[in-house]
Amino acid sequence: MKRITGFIVSALLLTGLLAGCAKSPEEAGNISTPENHVSDTETGNEEIHKDGSAEWPRTYTDALGREIVLEEKPERTAMLFFRNYEHLFVLDELPVAGTEVQSVYKGWEMFKPYAEKHEVIDLGNMDEENLEKLLEVAPDLIIAYTGTYEKIGEQLEKIATTITVDNYGDDWQAPLTEYGKIFGKEDMAQAEIDKLKDQLQSGVKELSDYSDKTFAFLRFDGTKGFLVYVLDFVYNEEAGLGLKAPEGYLDQGRTTISLEGVSEFNPDYIFIYDNAGDDGEELNLEELNSSSSVWNSLEAVKNEHVYLIDRSAFSGGPMSISYGVDAILESLNLK
Repeated sequence: MKRITGFIVSALLLTGLLAGCAKSPEEAGNISTPENHVSDTETGNEEIHKDGSAEWPRTYTDALGREIVLEEKPERTAMLFFRNYEHLFVLDELPVAGTEVQSVYKGWEMFKPYAEKHEVIDLGNMDEENLEKLLEVAPDLIIAYTGTYEKIGEQLEKIATTITVDNYGDDWQAPLTEYGKIFGKEDMAQAEIDKLKDQLQSGVKELSDYSDKTFAFLRFDGTKGFLVYVLDFVYNEEAGLGLKAPEGYLDQGRTTISLEGVSEFNPDYIFIYDNAGDDGEELNLEELNSSSSVWNSLEAVKNEHVYLIDRSAFSGGPMSISYGVDAILESLNLK
């Protein structure tokens, strides 16, 4: 590993060569944005893309309130916030590099069709980004979580234009809208939002006969316990599938409970987080089925209503939700 000082020098030398360096609106001059749109007959320098919504250059205000000028549409994006991979794929903006490539991009089933055809250069873990590799990639845009930028933002800016994004939690629409603004695909982002809303509404109808049943989404924690997932798209009555949770279950989100705790909830249906990269979940289930009287007393187990569901369904993004709806319906033989 080269010394970091050497890296900084190299980065400074390449700064002027990398495309898309950030400028303030004052430095950039005449900026056309969706808010202050001026026709091309007046400016003579707008670039209108196929969806009719993109003009370049454009100004984007990122999660830290910084006004970033994108001179041209980004073509080589490095994604340092793995939770937002799917927003790029939904908008057909495949990154050239990213963090958590092995565990997320190549590990989640929903990305499998992409991973088989499109290589994403591995930049390491999200909290241990390989900045030398990032420099070699020569991106024209870096997307980073706010916390990451606060730690290494100065170094990132020496490589390429850097935009920060927030963790929106269960709100999958807001980040998709924001990525639409970044890439000049506002119309496409809204179309994808509408499509997913339709899928959720269709799922509600398909699941209407299960309105009196309770559902739990769990993950083995590696120590005989279970991590509780309260997935918004599953339980939200207004914007999700509106499935029923066992009494008290929604208060336990992201907490670990024992097998006895699961027994107290005693759900009608159990979906268990499955890591396709190993067979640990299958082995845990086999052990419970063969040796645990508490497990075998559960309604879901007695009625064979326990399903493994790939971890793709647990991230909360647009692709994850779409995958999760289909996976639930398929498990219940409704699709």
